[in-house]
Formats: sequence, C-alpha cells, structure tokens
Amino acid sequence: MMKSDHNSNHASSSTGGADSKILTDLETLSDQIELCQTMLGSTPPSQRQHDEALLAVVGFLEACVPRMVELVDAAAQGALSQESTLERCLEVNDALLKTLENFDDPNYMGGGGTAAAAAAASAGVEEEEEGLAGDLDDLLTLDVKSPPIKGGGKSTGEEEPDDDAFDAFFKERTS
Repeated sequence: MMKSDHNSNHASSSTGGADSKILTDLETLSDQIELCQTMLGSTPPSQRQHDEALLAVVGFLEACVPRMVELVDAAAQGALSQESTLERCLEVNDALLKTLENFDDPNYMGGGGTAAAAAAASAGVEEEEEGLAGDLDDLLTLDVKSPPIKGGGKSTGEEEPDDDAFDAFFKERTS
C-alpha cells in the first residue's frame, strides 16, 4: 500500500510541475499578446498588412491557437492539478482570440498604445523572435494526455501520427 501512495504523490508532484511550466509559457504568450495589442494601437488598419514586425507577431499568435485549444480542453478535463491554471489558460486564450480578432477588424484603432511604444516594440521584435521559438516550444508542442473516457469509449483502432500538419508547419517555420 505504501508503494501506491508514493506513486500517487509522484504523479501529483509531476502534474504540479507541469502546471508551473504551463503558467510560465502562458505568461510568455501573454507578453506577446500585449506586444501585439500595443502594435495594433499604433498601426493604422490600412498599414497592418504591410508591417512585417506586426505580421510576425500575429503569425506567431495564430500558430499558438490550435495548441491553446488543446490545452484548454485538457485542462477542462482535469489534466492539470490546479484550478487556477485552468482559469489562467482560459484568460490567455480569450486574450489571444480577441487580439487576433482585433487584427482582422478594419475598424479597430487600438486601446491606448502610443506610437513610441509601438516603434520600440517593433524594433525589438526581430531580436525577440530568435529566442521566442525556444521559449514557447513546450506550449506549442504540449502533449497533454486526456484522462480516459468513462463508460468504455470506443477507439477507431488507428493511432494518431506523431507529427500532425501543425507540427510540420511549425518545425518548418522555426528551423
């Protein structure tokens, strides 16, 4: 019986470590969302498609969307140990989707970012992009296993491939 108690404690502590890493990755993603919002506020809608720095940040945010959906689904199913981590996942996901919606909205003029702040942000984007891919690799490639379905869910018998289309796209863009 002691052995099973030890195993459950180990599983709990490794899930707590996963929560900590996820929260760190979410904070990094939040910083990128904030950067994008600042840049949107100082870039006229007619110029958004011509601002390479803005397009790079938006491209990164768009690449995060499918993994955020997976993370929110897994967290909602209890794959994370703390409810506060699920709450933070939902907050960041909402901010991510709202930011991308703002980028696509030709009437969105920003929420108070200054032109100087956006210019400074744009200047640092190239340097930041180099380290950004490594910082969020765990979030983008997060492989959270969902708990088994109760009630004997049926399987198709097919295994999912190790790399899906998004993984191939992401590897191509970051290498």
